[in-house]
Amino acid sequence: MNGTFTMAVCFKAKAQHSAEFGARLLDVVDVTRLDTGCIVFDVHQVQDDQNAWYLYEGWRSKEDSDTHMRKPVIQAFFAEWDRLLMEAPVPLMLDLKSRRSSPASSWPAPLDSQP
Repeated sequence: MNGTFTMAVCFKAKAQHSAEFGARLLDVVDVTRLDTGCIVFDVHQVQDDQNAWYLYEGWRSKEDSDTHMRKPVIQAFFAEWDRLLMEAPVPLMLDLKSRRSSPASSWPAPLDSQP
């Protein structure tokens, strides 16, 4: 482990609540990216399963992630999970094994620079 804390979380939304869950997840992106120690906080929706969502987050430290998790806006989001999700989220703690070939800020390329 390189000292940072990286996690991917798989969410399976109830079909009737998937759009709402996705919107609520996207609502916390901008505020989270301003949190101390946040390196990356990206939301993905699975192309073949519109009810499956992934969150990829990287933090300077586990402590920074823990502080983020205690914030009232995040706790309020957690409180909605029983209603919105089919099952408990599946968190995966990750250890980076490859070297970065370029700065993280260069990927993905901004939309206006893609062919």
